[in-house]
Amino acid sequence: MAEAWRSKPFPQTVSCQICTLELTIPSPEVIPFLSCEACGATPCARLCGRWFASEQGAAKHTLSCGRMAARKPKPAASPPRQASTLPVHGLLEGAAPPAPSPVVTPPPSSVVAAPTARDAAAARAAAAVPKPKPKPKARPKKRAKREAPPPEPEVETEPLPPLPNDNEAQEGAALAPRAFREKLSKALDKLGGRYTLETSPGVRGNLQPAAQVCASGQRDAHYGAVLPALVVSILRHARFQPGETFADVGSGIGTAVLQTALTTACARATGVEVVQTRHEAALRVHSALRELLSDDERSVLEAKCALCLGDAFSDSTSAFLASCDVLFVNNASGTMAPERVAGTALDEQLANVAKRCRVGSRLIAMDRIPLLDECNAFRLEQFYSSERAVTWTDAPVPLYVYAKKADVWTCRRCTFANPLMDDYHFITECQACSDEMRSRFGLNDGERISGRRSRSPRPA
Repeated sequence: MAEAWRSKPFPQTVSCQICTLELTIPSPEVIPFLSCEACGATPCARLCGRWFASEQGAAKHTLSCGRMAARKPKPAASPPRQASTLPVHGLLEGAAPPAPSPVVTPPPSSVVAAPTARDAAAARAAAAVPKPKPKPKARPKKRAKREAPPPEPEVETEPLPPLPNDNEAQEGAALAPRAFREKLSKALDKLGGRYTLETSPGVRGNLQPAAQVCASGQRDAHYGAVLPALVVSILRHARFQPGETFADVGSGIGTAVLQTALTTACARATGVEVVQTRHEAALRVHSALRELLSDDERSVLEAKCALCLGDAFSDSTSAFLASCDVLFVNNASGTMAPERVAGTALDEQLANVAKRCRVGSRLIAMDRIPLLDECNAFRLEQFYSSERAVTWTDAPVPLYVYAKKADVWTCRRCTFANPLMDDYHFITECQACSDEMRSRFGLNDGERISGRRSRSPRPA
């Protein structure tokens, strides 16, 4: 099968869809080993134009891309045939059409053959054979109706607060949203511009965490920033109230933390970053912005804003995050996938932090957290951002708000209230149902209940 890209001359130049970096392909032999030097993304091996953050996704798409290319297009429907007219000989032009040939019907037979003795015997034998009776249709068995669990009471969500005025500072805030964007733009221009800062080798791509602070076994940390318009939407859907605390897990260059500290009446805004070079870039942005503020605005920034280098899932940091009112984490595009950590999955560690928070706290994530989806102690709300709200795509992105409504989760089968945590671990198995099943099947405390039946050994 001939691919489209083999017909083009080499070398070729392609652009990464993730970070827009241009790559040069010298020959077709390097296509299977091609990857972006900046963000580590991998393209389709057939160069259809799609890029993927992992090699597994690119390989899976390449197989399907090849199958689609191998399908032959269906032939176009041929036009209906028109009735052909035979050429007429010159001698027959103007002659009348030939007369139809007469239909000859045979005369009716007046003599009917009498049935013979053999025919009569065959008719008597056929009448003597009993016809098989049709089998009665089997009636379908009536299935026992299962009692549906009682529906959970619908909890009315609080209405969203009105959008803040872009040109007026909120009560207790130092800057209006528009004034903050202007000063942040000037501060980033002093550092070479936002694009230059975010695409620098110490910020962009999958970087290794600082070894002196990383305690969760995280292998690498992906980068993606949210723009100021999305920060306003996040705080609005989180119903952020004056006097509450805000924390950004994976704060990057710290712009979301700086915006929350200066444009809201929060008690404190904290950013936790595990990559040292990104933390140093955040400190440079903080210093450049501080020089553009007045004395009153500078005092507010110093009192409310904190940029920290640390692991969000260490014992001390996770205990601090559990005390915050609003948490934001960018876990989009597999940022916290299981292959990015050597031990417990980062999504599970993040769920443990959320379960230790007080009732009423909110966690805003950019991807679903399975352990919180299965737990009815959290109320889930989804909303979408506007266009060009993040740095990795121009399309709107979904966000999820997990609001903690109870310290226990209720079993849907026996309605037993189970605690969320036990020695900082998730409790996903109902204690009442487990004790009943163990006593029924005679299992010990250490044995687990399996949902599959054990197969009997085959006879020798």
